[in-house]
Amino acid sequence: ASGYTVSRELSGRPRGKLAVRAAQLLGSEMREVRPRGHVHVVYKIGARIGPFECTAYRRFSEFIRLHAELRRAYPAHKVACAARLGESQKAISSKLAPHRHVEGRVALLQLYCHQLCAHADLARSDIAIAFFWPSSERGDGLVIAPDGSTASIT
Repeated sequence: ASGYTVSRELSGRPRGKLAVRAAQLLGSEMREVRPRGHVHVVYKIGARIGPFECTAYRRFSEFIRLHAELRRAYPAHKVACAARLGESQKAISSKLAPHRHVEGRVALLQLYCHQLCAHADLARSDIAIAFFWPSSERGDGLVIAPDGSTASIT
């Protein structure tokens, strides 16, 4: 799938004036992709979207796509550390051994999330909300409502 399009990813989330108020990288893990059996790193993200607490897993390449979509939709808004995302992705050794770059990428992605949430227009965008909202297509994540009830996204 290409990006986080509104029609595909937002169908399961509440409508209204929501914003990604905070996003925190909670860790990373290696996952095997079947049927080919190769391994990639996913980053666990905890986000507060409006009154909801969400947990989702995203690959580094998905952050790159997120940034590209935000740049197209909001060309006047800049995220200061964004250039470093591209530099990290282009590193040849990261493609050969992604696990070697996890710590540096966690710090970079945390900074990116912090800066994205600081831009009100970006944080309120359907693009950002869809990215941090758990995906039913992926079968990942958890949503905690303000009353404390939980729902797994499957």
